Amino acid sequence: IKTAKAVAEVLHYPEKKIELETDLYEATIEDVCSLVRHVDDSVKYLMVVGHNPTFTGMIGYLTHQFIDNLPTSGVALIELNIQTWKQAVAHCGRLTWLDFPKNRQQ
Repeated sequence: IKTAKAVAEVLHYPEKKIELETDLYEATIEDVCSLVRHVDDSVKYLMVVGHNPTFTGMIGYLTHQFIDNLPTSGVALIELNIQTWKQAVAHCGRLTWLDFPKNRQQ
């Protein structure tokens, strides 16, 4: 929740519009994908904030580009080649951007 609020602030996204899904705390990759598949198609962009190891695994699952670890406060931008959220399945996306705080210190 704290991370989602911090990201929302940086993006100038209203905190009151953050939707809390407590099931994500210990979610599996399939749990997260199920949540994504139930997003209303009026939503054009979706940001999901959660914890590892699931979110590192999500990158590989959605993009077939595997990374060792998505560090704490890491952000991955995945473009999905889908027409509806219901089509969010394995390898439907492309990892277009990855960043994390220690990457900025170099």
